[in-house]
Amino acid sequence: MPTYTYRAGYRPALKDPQAVGDKLQELRDKHKGLTASIVIEDAKNKDSVLHGAFEWNDSKAAHEWRLHSARHLMRAVVTKELDSSGEIRYQPAFVFVKTEEGPRYETVARVQSDEELRHQVIQRAFAELTQWKKRYKEYKEFLGIFQEAEKIESAYLRGLRTEKAIRDKFKKHKQDGHDDRPSA
Repeated sequence: MPTYTYRAGYRPALKDPQAVGDKLQELRDKHKGLTASIVIEDAKNKDSVLHGAFEWNDSKAAHEWRLHSARHLMRAVVTKELDSSGEIRYQPAFVFVKTEEGPRYETVARVQSDEELRHQVIQRAFAELTQWKKRYKEYKEFLGIFQEAEKIESAYLRGLRTEKAIRDKFKKHKQDGHDDRPSA
């Protein structure tokens, strides 16, 4: 019998991933496959281990679904541009970020122009890439991609350390009473 847990980043409504995994496996075996409809049908029973994973108040569930649909819509909109080689390039129009005002979607231009937001999105991309690498690590066809990604991440982190060192040097220079920038 497998040991079940939740993937990183998942915020579970149900606290026992083993019970959830066992129940899903039971349903999969019973129905010779697993679909969302099968899961919902089982979860309707108040005694089902899956029942608490769903909002059964239809008014609340409808609002939650509309929020989910709105997030999906914001992620679905892209811009279409020609790159320098004349190829069409699609880019997300809006990107999810966490700001002092709370979580929200911002334009890529806004994220690119704000060092903190840009860093946040890049860090999330590296985290997603790490998860992707874990998911496909057994496939030798991706080895070259993994190696290149590691080089890019290392170079990015080196650049961050260099930028921080320059900022720290400038901050110390100003604290020492100098108004001009120090030489790098």
